[in-house]
Amino acid sequence: MEEPRVLISILNWNTPESTARTIQSVLLSDYDNYKIILLDNNSVDNSVSILSNLFPSIKLIKNTTNLGYAGAHKIAAKIAMKENYKLLWILNNDVEVFSDTLKELTRAYDKNGESLLGSITVETDRETIHFGGGLEMLTDYETDKLSGYNIFAGKKLNQIEFLERKVSALQGCSLLIPINIIRKYGFIKTNFFLYGEETEYCYRLRTKYNVQSIIVPKSIVVHNEGQSFKNERLKWLKNYYVIRNSNLVHKKYEKQIAITAMSIKQLPFYCYFFIKHYLFKKKNKKNSEYWLKYYTELGNFHSLLRIKGKYIKPEDFYNIR
Repeated sequence: MEEPRVLISILNWNTPESTARTIQSVLLSDYDNYKIILLDNNSVDNSVSILSNLFPSIKLIKNTTNLGYAGAHKIAAKIAMKENYKLLWILNNDVEVFSDTLKELTRAYDKNGESLLGSITVETDRETIHFGGGLEMLTDYETDKLSGYNIFAGKKLNQIEFLERKVSALQGCSLLIPINIIRKYGFIKTNFFLYGEETEYCYRLRTKYNVQSIIVPKSIVVHNEGQSFKNERLKWLKNYYVIRNSNLVHKKYEKQIAITAMSIKQLPFYCYFFIKHYLFKKKNKKNSEYWLKYYTELGNFHSLLRIKGKYIKPEDFYNIR
């Protein structure tokens, strides 16, 4: 059987060394029918020149602004549709793949057809599980909330006998999407900007169109998480988007508020918190713990107000000491 044609979309933002490691691992794949497209989200370092010199045969698109995760990968999705690829494989630039990672995903596609397919991720020791799937599914539509989210995290690969199975959500660091799904039901929403958007995509496609999310146990990637958010202030920003967007997804699809989310009853506290912040933020300028709390509470507050999009710009935090 002929291998399905795959477009691999890799996104870079100011981390050319990490991106290069990801690409080099892909180039060692035992799967042949693929093409890589590299998207740069308006890096302010010398990423474009470094990556262009390292990989002159790979198409590199430099965006004129930071479009976020889905906004950038949507460019690749449009190219994949236009050029009649069968599959789009979204890869984070903080992962390294094994030689059979893509082959196992495409085998699962041959078996399951139009489903979203994701890899198991492991820590840099290559044996401790980082992500093994979201909530387990009781039926095609009902999640098993009692089982817990990502129940295999922290366990060793050799301790678990994994089965290919339906889960509530997959991780966007290694996500295989059949192009027919994008044509029929659209792509990942761009209004989350960063974090949570692939989770929303999994929930939305399952609840509206019965498109299942399937974790593929033999498809494994090493996840060296957060390469684009190494400096302290970028971690505060990451915290904001993770909190805000996870709350929005939980409230909409699980009909519950995540542990960190706020309720209307807490509005007086938040009024007091933000007034106090604006009065004393200069005093706390160098207090890292304070700013982590501030962006956490801001994310909670904005989730209540249903604020989405690129509210805080990562580029404003880059290289600030």
